[in-house]
Amino acid sequence: MAELECRLCGGQNLSAVVERPRSAVLQNRVFESAAEARAARAGQLDIRRCAACGFMHNYAFDPALVEYVPEYENEQGNSAHFRAHMAGLIDQIASAADAMAGHPAGPPSGGDIIAPVAGGFLEAVLSRLGARACGFGFDAAFRGAEVETGDRRYYRRYFDGATGYLVPDGPVIMVTRHVIEHVPDPVGFLRGIRAAIRPAQQVRLYIETPCAEWIFRNRVVQDFFYEHCNYWTADSLSFAAARAGFATAGVRHVFSGQYLWLEAMPEAEAAQADAHPDTISDGALIEAYRAAEAATLGNWRNRVRMPRDRHVCTPWQKKAVSPCGVRGERGSPWCHFLIRRLRKLPVLLISTATSRGALCRSRGIRWLMRERRLHAMACAPRLS
Repeated sequence: MAELECRLCGGQNLSAVVERPRSAVLQNRVFESAAEARAARAGQLDIRRCAACGFMHNYAFDPALVEYVPEYENEQGNSAHFRAHMAGLIDQIASAADAMAGHPAGPPSGGDIIAPVAGGFLEAVLSRLGARACGFGFDAAFRGAEVETGDRRYYRRYFDGATGYLVPDGPVIMVTRHVIEHVPDPVGFLRGIRAAIRPAQQVRLYIETPCAEWIFRNRVVQDFFYEHCNYWTADSLSFAAARAGFATAGVRHVFSGQYLWLEAMPEAEAAQADAHPDTISDGALIEAYRAAEAATLGNWRNRVRMPRDRHVCTPWQKKAVSPCGVRGERGSPWCHFLIRRLRKLPVLLISTATSRGALCRSRGIRWLMRERRLHAMACAPRLS
């Protein structure tokens, strides 16, 4: 068997970060029934970290298992805290559009917005910019109708080398939010974006992705999952951008540190700089997380295996109520992840479909059971 190499720098000094034999393939897929949720595809997590550049990748990831469909639900806009975060990003994008419009080579109309994820964010940016900009959205899970004319164009497809021809001339702002952690070849993805840029074209690239260091420090077990085959630090993200031909203007921690927000511009040639260790290169933070994860999963198993008379019975006997206020037998892969890890939980009656209620991110978990049927999971809301 060939020795594994880092997908970013080619290094071979890789250390284990997260190992799980079965994990739901789609974290945010909403199912109509418990049976469908239990039958959802599962994959393996074998996440390893490169000692040279800090990049983390799931080496058991199989992209053929991942299929994004309209039932995929990751809307977070019902959280006021998240809306405030989005507003801050839009302010920065609007400022960049104004600056580019004032550039001698740029037209007074502003520019175009390219978003590899279509929908609400792109709409919010265009609403802010008004007639100054035209929007192009690419999203394989987009629920609306494809629109290929006018000032708002939506494509139900991925943004890659085959779609780069759709990028217009003139000043362009490219925004990729929560995409780069999903693609097995992140440098190839960024090079596809770079190849779509014309010579001397005025471009700003913005990338938002979860911050691995935040996950480790806060011991957020559920933020390692199958869809995310890549995990980033500020240093490894900047290094990837350089490998693809972008000069990083800055990387900020946003949304209370949970996400990274990179701003970059195209360079004439891709950088050949050597990788260098990042801010968590000593490994102590990761080892502390690994110990905390093992303890957390062990605690969950012990709670499920309590004697029946210690289970907390609920008054809900006919219908389950999710943390988001959804009634009925719906299932989400976060709960499906618990089924896979805890084994033999017979019924799943939970939905975390955030577009139907307030955003909930589960940290503290309490099991409410009656007669061996799982009726509800009470999640402590945490919006930061």
